[in-house]
Amino acid sequence: MNEVTTSDRTRSKIERYLEGQRYFDLGVGWDAVVGHDHAKRELNVIVESLRRRDIAEQLGIPLVKGVLITGPSGTGKTLLARAFAGALERAVYVLSAAELSPRRIARTYEVLADTPCVIVIDEIDLIARRSYGRQPRSRTVGALCVALDGLVPITGPVTLGLTAGDPEDLDPSIIRSGRLTTKIVLKEPDRAERLVLWRRALERIASEGDLGLADAADRSQGMTGADIVATALAAAGLALADGRTTLDRAHLEEAIERRGFVRRRAAHDDRIRRATALHEAGHAVVAFLALGADALNDVAVSVSVAGSGHTALRTEWSDAHGFSGRLWRLRVQLSLAGLVAEEAFNQPDGLTMGSQADINDATGLILVAAEHGLLGWTALASPTRMERGPNPESYDDHGSPQMRDELWLAVKRELDEAHAACRATLEPYRSAVEALAERVLLEGTLSGVALAVALRATGIPEGSDDV
Repeated sequence: MNEVTTSDRTRSKIERYLEGQRYFDLGVGWDAVVGHDHAKRELNVIVESLRRRDIAEQLGIPLVKGVLITGPSGTGKTLLARAFAGALERAVYVLSAAELSPRRIARTYEVLADTPCVIVIDEIDLIARRSYGRQPRSRTVGALCVALDGLVPITGPVTLGLTAGDPEDLDPSIIRSGRLTTKIVLKEPDRAERLVLWRRALERIASEGDLGLADAADRSQGMTGADIVATALAAAGLALADGRTTLDRAHLEEAIERRGFVRRRAAHDDRIRRATALHEAGHAVVAFLALGADALNDVAVSVSVAGSGHTALRTEWSDAHGFSGRLWRLRVQLSLAGLVAEEAFNQPDGLTMGSQADINDATGLILVAAEHGLLGWTALASPTRMERGPNPESYDDHGSPQMRDELWLAVKRELDEAHAACRATLEPYRSAVEALAERVLLEGTLSGVALAVALRATGIPEGSDDV
């Protein structure tokens, strides 16, 4: 009689779990993904580097163990991951981050270690959030880092992390070199892509007459691919409710109207997008002036109603420079640069939500500096909440009333000084900020060489990250 060990039972349990998450549909190819040409090109480089490893090595192309794909919900992150797996002719396992514990992560990668496949971790931000100050790093983050370090992507899995959140909120250890190295940002579809999406969404729905798809593409600005599919089905439901067997233009127009994506919102959406572009360009220009283009990863503005965007400093720079000397104050200024750009160059339209995030980030950096004794204290209670803002009631967990008052005044003083310094740096370069913002609006994302070229084309002086 064979003895069944605890390890065998655990492995069997994990295998049953993975079987339920496994997809193997080689029919999904790149053509199934509408738009996102830059993302498909980057992923296809990985595909070819794995298929033709001998040539890739001659060209000096490193193995990629993991990819981070970010973008608003409904933009096709999971579909893109499935197309990537289809191009590799590998099975794909789609795992929900909410279901992953440190033990499950370890066992999953142990079971799949010698299986050429693609592991997709959806909503990875749920388990890999950045920690601040003295907050301990999540055990789940540690387990995922260990698992990624042990991968051999030629004979084992390639990992894709998907998130609709800001990649800057992720733990830097997850996205450093050798883990989720490649970063891809998806934006919402432009008009031409929306037209293709409408045609695909309606091709299996019985219809009559001219549906006015060109007008639908105009009126659905801000919709993602998932929104368009849902709206097409809603239009079919309206036809059914009317006792019709076919869909007509009136049903489609009513469905779009009900979802609230109408032309009268386009001007409002454009104002938000422009403000967001100026915000992110402000971050990028200040970083360029202080550190140079090589310190930046990318600048992205998503074409969304919320106007989401991000500017990413190279992870190696953030990790290496810490809080010593004058550098932490530079990082505070970099955090406030988006807010300053909006205040200086976009006053009539007010501030975006990103400006409050800038204040929160800057405050968090100042509190961490205080913990390191850089504000003059030799001892300070550890902050339990980093996103406080310049509000004295936010510091109730910091020792005596006198210490709380002193800390609040110190934080406010540092914020005011950093804000003034950042404004003095940025205001002379308004034309550069606006030119970069226009490029980002046009491209959606600028990264790597394209970002460096765009910044240098403005003619502003370039700093150096050798600081």
